[in-house]
Amino acid sequence: MLAGKGFRRFLAGGGDEFPVGVLPAALQKEMGASTQAVLLSRPSADKQCSHHPDVTPDSYRGVQRMLDQGRRERQSANRFRVYGEIGGKPHRAALKVAASEVHLLSLHRI
Repeated sequence: MLAGKGFRRFLAGGGDEFPVGVLPAALQKEMGASTQAVLLSRPSADKQCSHHPDVTPDSYRGVQRMLDQGRRERQSANRFRVYGEIGGKPHRAALKVAASEVHLLSLHRI
């Protein structure tokens, strides 16, 4: 889905949220999340595009590998960071559990 036109339309301003990954069961349990879907919201996508222009639509395809294999770090009760590589370069993803949803707050190269 992230390689298709629908995701590019979403990043260009179409829609309220878009699924960008699926939490592995162990991470879902660690986060205390009731769902496995990781969503990118409109406000977060807009912020990403303005603050991290180096993160392309193709970069988001690496989020799943980060979720599956990356190093995890708890920031607070409902916030986590996941570290991994996308295209051979180190990246960090920030996740937040809110109500019954998990949101990708940011993704950027470190």
